[in-house]
Amino acid sequence: MAAATTSLRDRLTSRKRPSLTVPLADADLTGLSREVALAEEAWRTAHLEQGNQRSKHVADARRDLDAAIAALDACYIKVTVTALPPEHFEKLIEEHPAREDEDEAWNVDTFPRALFFACADDELTAEEWAVFLDERCSQAERDTLLLAAQHVNVRAPSAAIPKD
Repeated sequence: MAAATTSLRDRLTSRKRPSLTVPLADADLTGLSREVALAEEAWRTAHLEQGNQRSKHVADARRDLDAAIAALDACYIKVTVTALPPEHFEKLIEEHPAREDEDEAWNVDTFPRALFFACADDELTAEEWAVFLDERCSQAERDTLLLAAQHVNVRAPSAAIPKD
């Protein structure tokens, strides 16, 4: 248990801000998902075999399953959103205040996109992210990315953590 031997100071000072990775499919996954399912079934079936070829068949089936999983994984783009430092998050909220007569913590029309642009991988500019969100995403994908940026910034400790 390496965590027990590491001091609290070391763990806290080496901790990075929270981040989330959102996988977005970049291809039709139907055929590849079926290949993974069939390869997994073949791998499980190989475990049921009797005889001296069982080990070889299990290893071959595992190799095929790993290849199918790798092919499926290659069809995803992984977008990472990283939490802002708290003072930057609060400043962004101030820049997008709740609308008058609306029951909201911030302007729900402008804040989610601005937060995503501030938290998303910096390989793309805000303008490039805007084009991506508006022209290359489904509504569900766009909502998932915007919610991921909110989630990573407002996450709270689990209520399941025991109290002293």
